[in-house]
Amino acid sequence: MKVVLAFLAVGLLFASQVYAPTPPPEEVYVDGWITGTDDDPIPSNAFRVVLHKDGRVSSTNPGGFLYWVSLTTDYELSSATITASIPCDFETHGGNPVKVYLDGMQLYNGSSLTYTASGVPAGGELLMRIHLKYALIGDTVDPSMYPHTYGFDASFNITPAYTIDGSAYTELTAYID
Repeated sequence: MKVVLAFLAVGLLFASQVYAPTPPPEEVYVDGWITGTDDDPIPSNAFRVVLHKDGRVSSTNPGGFLYWVSLTTDYELSSATITASIPCDFETHGGNPVKVYLDGMQLYNGSSLTYTASGVPAGGELLMRIHLKYALIGDTVDPSMYPHTYGFDASFNITPAYTIDGSAYTELTAYID
């Protein structure tokens, strides 16, 4: 009888380990998107380039852009670095065009496209916002180069080194008006 009970106990222990439901995966998730400076989405991620008759770029519609980069985590991170890259036909705009927030609290107000945050809590969101303008305003352009699609991206370095899900890559297409 003792042998049967011991065998049954070992069998139940083995079954509970093999057939125990696995917890949902924890994640570090990243995303990126572009809005106008009013925080509204840009329809179809497309903007208009307005040309003078001589081919110089006079303006864009919308007039300015915000590139948003988000990192959310189920884990506590001792540090998280975001490095944004913008296309050469765009430039940062304003005295302090880069803002970084952790769960809505501003951590940074400056011009560097790289920021490292220490102590990102589990469930936290690190958000970078970059104010941009079209760098070709005032330049003469070849209208045959339009439409032109630009890619915006960011890289991430987190400690501890967990797998990152998602992408901060987004595109914006310029059309001649």
